[in-house]
Amino acid sequence: MGYGYFTIRSDPFGFPMVRIDEMTYLSLFPVSKYQFERALSRQKILTRFTHTWYKKVLEVNGRCPWWDWGESPWRLFLTGMLPDEVADFLKLCGHGYRLPTVREWRALLKLAPGLKDESGLYLRAIKGAVSAKPPLHWAEKGPFPVVTEGLLEMLQEGEEHLAAGRPWQELQPNTWNPEETRRINWDVGRLGYLGFRLAWKSRVLSGRPV
Repeated sequence: MGYGYFTIRSDPFGFPMVRIDEMTYLSLFPVSKYQFERALSRQKILTRFTHTWYKKVLEVNGRCPWWDWGESPWRLFLTGMLPDEVADFLKLCGHGYRLPTVREWRALLKLAPGLKDESGLYLRAIKGAVSAKPPLHWAEKGPFPVVTEGLLEMLQEGEEHLAAGRPWQELQPNTWNPEETRRINWDVGRLGYLGFRLAWKSRVLSGRPV
C-alpha cells in the first residue's frame, strides 16, 4: 500500500516492511520476540526452536510486554541469535525471505529521516497493510525507526555475516557510526545487542520510486 513516498507491505506475521527500491522491502523494525513467537506457533514440524533453546536465547535479553517496555525498548526485539539459527528462522518466514545486504540496510538508513518527517503518512500506511497490534503501537508511541540508534544488526554479504547500526547507549555504550560495517566476534557467544531484520524481493516491478 503506497502513501506519499512510502510503499508498505506486511510480512507473513503482520509486521510492516517498507520498499527501499523498485523490488526490495525491508522490515521497518528489527525482528521482535512477539514476531518470532508468532512464527514458532505456526511450525508444522519440530525444529531446533524448542522451549529449552529459547530460554537460553532469552538469557542475554529477557522478555517484556509489547505494550510496556519502560526504559528498555531493546527487550522488545530478538537478539543473541547465531547465523545458522537465523537461517532456520528465515525458512519459517517463507520463500524469498533473507537477511538484508549492507547496501539495502544503508538505503533504509537514508529513508529513516523521511519516515520521521511524514509519520502521519506512515501510520496510515501500516494501518492499511498490517494485522499485528504491536507495530501499530510502537509506531505511535515507541521506538521508531530504530536505525540510527537501536541494535547492531546482522547483515549478509555473500557468504559473510557483517553488522551495522548503533545500539542504544544503555544497552551497549558506544560511539559507533551506524553506517559503518563491523565484523562479528562469534567467539564471545550470544550478543544481547545483535538483532536482525527481514528482507524480501518482489517479482513484480512497482514502477514507483521510493
